[in-house]
Amino acid sequence: MRSRETQSDMHSVVGHLGLQSSLHDLERSAAKLLTREIFLLFQPMLSCACTLKVRSCTLTPTSDIYTISRSDNLHNYWRVSHYPEDSIFKCSCLRMESLGIPCDHIVALLVHLDFMEIPTSLV
Repeated sequence: MRSRETQSDMHSVVGHLGLQSSLHDLERSAAKLLTREIFLLFQPMLSCACTLKVRSCTLTPTSDIYTISRSDNLHNYWRVSHYPEDSIFKCSCLRMESLGIPCDHIVALLVHLDFMEIPTSLV
């Protein structure tokens, strides 16, 4: 177990990761913040985020709630809450809470809000 942990640490430090999505700034930021193993799990979320669109926004005193759906399917949607004061994001799919990495819905909202870097609250 220690050996695998040491190998994972070494792979995180050694080598450069190739950027694959069209969201180069966010992908570069994630590559710097996340370990290599977690980054490889996060990379597919970037490409999936390109197929999502923000449909509406509801403003509340503490948060902004965005409705996000796929470009071709308006019936299946997710709600992403953004708390601007603390830069916290929460999605109705709960993948962030279960996997510990931002879901494609949160990434789509980051793109919509013109974020150039992954907020530290998502790491």
